[in-house]
This record gives sequence, structure tokens and C-alpha cells, in this order.
Amino acid sequence: EGEIILRAAARAQKATGVPISTHTWALERVGEQQVAIFKDEGVDLSRVYIGHSNDTTDVDYLVGLLRQGVWIGLDRYPGRPGMPTPDWEGRTATAKRLIDAGYGDRIMLSHDWAVNLVIMPRAAGAERAALNPDHYLFITRRVLPRLRELGVSARDVEKLNNDNPRRFLEGA
Repeated sequence: EGEIILRAAARAQKATGVPISTHTWALERVGEQQVAIFKDEGVDLSRVYIGHSNDTTDVDYLVGLLRQGVWIGLDRYPGRPGMPTPDWEGRTATAKRLIDAGYGDRIMLSHDWAVNLVIMPRAAGAERAALNPDHYLFITRRVLPRLRELGVSARDVEKLNNDNPRRFLEGA
């Protein structure tokens, strides 16, 4: 079923030029399977965004994706308590390693925060808000300053936050 959807997305991308954004489970390296399908379909991989890639700190896996020409989404800030995934600081340290390795121009930051809000009971929503009182400002208030503390330049932060999403969506 997943493969059918990915192949359909690939064909739609080729027909229209729109970018593709995927959901993955990085701990099982699902992005590699997605890229293989897109390559098989002849998709322009510079128009593919492999999402949820910061659920792992496996830089070899992430660099392997980036070397294929795709973008990666470090888009699950601040993380999910109770899941076997890194906390926000581990995710941010991984972003720094990727930037240092020269891949800062193929990374986008985001959070997967609002998805459950409309289907959660109020008590669960309050618990969730307690885990992230910054809500949509988490990256602005915590991640970007932490990247600067780790030595990422202001220019690279600007790329992550503004230039990269624009370039991806414009097809540059």
C-alpha cells in the first residue's frame, strides 16, 4: 500500500513538477526505501523531502539520504516523550553535525506539533502543552539559539529557517 502511494506521488510529481514530502520512521531507515522507489520512478530527487528524519541521530543514514540529492526534514521538534527517539537537544546536535558536514543547504527544520490537537481530549492537550509550552515557537526560542551556541553561523541559521524552505518550494 505504501509503495503504491509513493509511486503515485512520483508520477504526479513528474507530471506537475510539485515537490514531494514524505513521512518516515527514521529508526528503520524507511527513507532509503522511499528514495529507491522515487529513483525507480525517475523522480527529480531535488524535489523530494524525506520527513521526520530527526527521529534518529544516525548521521551515516542521514548523509546517505542527502547524498542521493533529497532534502531532509528535521521536523519533529521537540520530540516525543516515551518513544525511542532523541530529545530535542540530541536532534539539534545531529543538525549541527550535518551542517558541519556541508549539508546545511539541504535541511529544513520544523515541528510536527499540531497534528493531534484536533483529535485529543482536553486533558491530553494540557499534558502535551506542558511538554512544550513554546508550541510553534519552539524552534525559534530553543533550537535556533542552541544551534548558535553550538557554533552554527547566523548565515546558516538564516538558510535553515528561510532560504531552504523557499528554495525547496520554488524548485531551485
